[in-house]
Amino acid sequence: MRLRTGLLYGLFLVSVSYCAQAEESNALTTHSTKAVFADYLEYLTLPNVATQSATDIEKVARWTATKYSEYGFNTQLLENNGMPMLYADYMLAGKNAPTLLFYAHMDGQPVNAELWEQDSPWQPVLKGEENDSWVEKPLSLLDKHYDPNWRIFARSASDDKAPIMMLLAAINSLSTNKVTPSVNIKVLLDSNEEGGSPTLAKVIEKNKAQLSADAVVMLDGPMHPSNASTVVFGHRGATLVKLTVFGPNSDSHSGHFGNYIQNPAFLLSTLLAGMKNENGKVTIPNYYGDVPLSEETKQVLRDIPIDETALLARLGVAKSESVGSNY
Repeated sequence: MRLRTGLLYGLFLVSVSYCAQAEESNALTTHSTKAVFADYLEYLTLPNVATQSATDIEKVARWTATKYSEYGFNTQLLENNGMPMLYADYMLAGKNAPTLLFYAHMDGQPVNAELWEQDSPWQPVLKGEENDSWVEKPLSLLDKHYDPNWRIFARSASDDKAPIMMLLAAINSLSTNKVTPSVNIKVLLDSNEEGGSPTLAKVIEKNKAQLSADAVVMLDGPMHPSNASTVVFGHRGATLVKLTVFGPNSDSHSGHFGNYIQNPAFLLSTLLAGMKNENGKVTIPNYYGDVPLSEETKQVLRDIPIDETALLARLGVAKSESVGSNY
């Protein structure tokens, strides 16, 4: 429990150590943040679709390494079949301080430029929501003030280049205000997360000692609707299963064999549908294990502020599955 408390304290190195200083040195903080924001806009111009170009990913990795080095990190490209991952560290808290490993990914989802309502997904555009539509605005407005309803539109503007640069902004603000983080910081930036991270385990195994840490923080995921800073202690998991359904050994014409020979597509549909009941609960025996959530944990989940009506409206669905009591 003591270690966990220490790690939580360290995790809030930005919100605790930084905020007190920021009130005294707001001008310095604003200046240091703007510097990183300019780098962020440049970052968005770099194509980063791993499934389309390993060369692009290598350029992104080298750009990121150079930028992290400029802000005081030690950096190293980790070899990964032509699409290097990036390791960086900022170890100023001392050998007795806990170490946090921050994980994020440099690659982005595939993009169809023709579907974008701007010249290019690789050129960041500032937009504001007006009358239920997004209206383009000059980026120069950001030099004067900030409107929380504005958004930057570009591929990977949020997922996941924003957190990568956000961490730099936090460290740069701490450094500008002469504040040393209370934890040592390590960073691992994946180069093919959107492709399922097929080589991540091998890279970690090969560099296990270098990547060792007391806790891992994943810089990837949606913001809370309130836009408040959020620490998430767990995510829904995934179970991968390969199913093979067998049918007749050759094509069978429905005019001759319909309603006699079973169609494998329907067999598979029936099998999948039977894995959940009408309330959304998985029907596979022992799927949920033998350790139910405690009432205390359930209450914590219930206390998280969520406007379910607004959430369902945004997702375009009438109701949620009743097996999950909340989002």
